[in-house]
Amino acid sequence: MGDYQAAAERAITKADMFAQYAPSMYFVMSETFGRGLSLFAMARKTKKRSYEKEANAIRKQVAKWLKAGNPNVEHFYYLLQAEYEALENKHDNADESYRKAIAMAKAGSYLQCIALFHERYSEFLLHVRSCREEAAHHSREAATYFEEWGAMARAREIRESLTRG
Repeated sequence: MGDYQAAAERAITKADMFAQYAPSMYFVMSETFGRGLSLFAMARKTKKRSYEKEANAIRKQVAKWLKAGNPNVEHFYYLLQAEYEALENKHDNADESYRKAIAMAKAGSYLQCIALFHERYSEFLLHVRSCREEAAHHSREAATYFEEWGAMARAREIRESLTRG
């Protein structure tokens, strides 16, 4: 978590090898989502089209899964959609999609996703919207959910960044 550059580079060089070798494994969806998120994070940070292109392909794949009736990817879809909209400067739409993603993750009790989604929304609010107070709120929420999930080191990192920031 958090090393988006390494994950994005791996996503480009390895593509969907995991899904090709283990197509029936239930965590293919999570792995695919993780690649997409890393690619979107790096596309926003570096403005590289290669990251954006691969991220969009993954976003479209997750959308297909959702359209086909897979209820286990709805929260993934909304977060990838939010990242896409943030990248496309559709900030109001991104706000709505981040909120939907968080709500969907909460409805499914996916603690790690709730934490991660709050963290991504916080970054968007801080770096794109310049909303420091709201960003800090979502960072605190991320830390709380990371703690509840058991990721104490990540929660500590987030809380320390809040005191420095």
